[in-house]
Amino acid sequence: MGTQYIPDIKLFSRILKIMLTNHSDFSGALQGIGVVSIGNTDFRAFSQKEVDLTREARLILFLSFLSKNNAVRNDMNAGHWCATTDNFELRYHNFEIDNDNIAVFDGYILQSTAGGYSMNIHRFYRPSYVPSPMNFEIDKDLFSSLLQLKTKNPQVFNKIIGATELFSDSYYNSTTISSNARILCQMGALEMLLSLPKRGQRKAFKDIIETQVKLAGERKIVNYYETRWGKQKELLTIKGIWGDKFYTLRNHIIHGGKILKGEYIFRRSQHHVHIAMLFFVFFIKQEINKALGRTIFSQRIIREKHKIGYDDTEKNIFIYESL
Repeated sequence: MGTQYIPDIKLFSRILKIMLTNHSDFSGALQGIGVVSIGNTDFRAFSQKEVDLTREARLILFLSFLSKNNAVRNDMNAGHWCATTDNFELRYHNFEIDNDNIAVFDGYILQSTAGGYSMNIHRFYRPSYVPSPMNFEIDKDLFSSLLQLKTKNPQVFNKIIGATELFSDSYYNSTTISSNARILCQMGALEMLLSLPKRGQRKAFKDIIETQVKLAGERKIVNYYETRWGKQKELLTIKGIWGDKFYTLRNHIIHGGKILKGEYIFRRSQHHVHIAMLFFVFFIKQEINKALGRTIFSQRIIREKHKIGYDDTEKNIFIYESL
């Protein structure tokens, strides 16, 4: 859209030159970098209100991309199509139209300004852990529904955006984010999205899963859940059991309990971080259906045998399906 939004040839060539400073390790200049523009294309410093709009746009795109790609791709080549939070980070550069110098702002606890970069010399390299999806495709129904929700029910929209931001904090591909931090962010995002009560959250979480995600005819099996008085028995679907184990893992992290490596993998087949993403997308769409008063999304989560890895090993995993 660059030539449509930037008719000034001099300005366009300058923006293109800035874009060309961004490279991958092996394939040269990166393609498809988005530029945020609000109102007049004058590249002014954004106001706080405009920064907030940019944040919303980033999270809407992140969520719409997850729904279209990450949530529904399960084959061994899925990584070629998927993205993570790293792909939706914002970067700020300072520049002047008639100057080849560029400055970069970064940091949160300690903000830094790095100047003295020259567009003719310096290159900014995408880290190797940042995915490179084949296409940029989004769930257009989810995208448009979120925009409708922003106008018709801003309270629910803001809740979804807040939960999505917390979830996105868990979904960086960088290994600097610990497994514990990911679990806490994801459970926190689900807690916010589902408006879980202050007391009895684990039970409420399981009840919502059993009510909203359970399919007709799904059998219930025995689950032993932890209490301060020892383990208690209950009957749940496999989805409800996942909810129990996921929340229990959250409790173990919060209360400093000893966590075994296997606790991060549900029934030795699927990582909790991936399962939580499927349920998060599912519940986002359920919330939109309720808030807009109609069934925009028909969907289900099933559990079936699926090939894992390149050795044709089959394991039971959760799969999200848009109907």
